[in-house]
Amino acid sequence: MLYGPTIGIYNGRHYQIRFNAFKHPCGYVRIEDEDIDILRNLAEHDWDTVNEYIAMHGGCTFVG
Repeated sequence: MLYGPTIGIYNGRHYQIRFNAFKHPCGYVRIEDEDIDILRNLAEHDWDTVNEYIAMHGGCTFVG
């Protein structure tokens, strides 16, 4: 298994998957300019709003 970062586009969104020190995958979705107005004022733990707006496997676990 490769543990380097994986970068790609899925459903029109840029993503990156990195593996932490324990070899667990951590995924990141890039927020585009058009997303900023909708997501700008979210609280750090407002995962439900992000999950409704950006579909991610496993859902969002961090906003910031």
